Amino acid sequence: AVSVALQLTSPNPEAAQQIKAEAERVLKALPGVNHVHVEVRQPAAGKSAG
Repeated sequence: AVSVALQLTSPNPEAAQQIKAEAERVLKALPGVNHVHVEVRQPAAGKSAG
């Protein structure tokens, strides 16, 4: 099993969804990986990271 947590600086939900889907796809393709959990965290909408 593989577990990954990512923290984004942008509140863009489309980007988060794409990153999660691509990460899951790539990780599942690795030999010996039978379970993948990808958590993508984002700042609240309307808040800036800087």
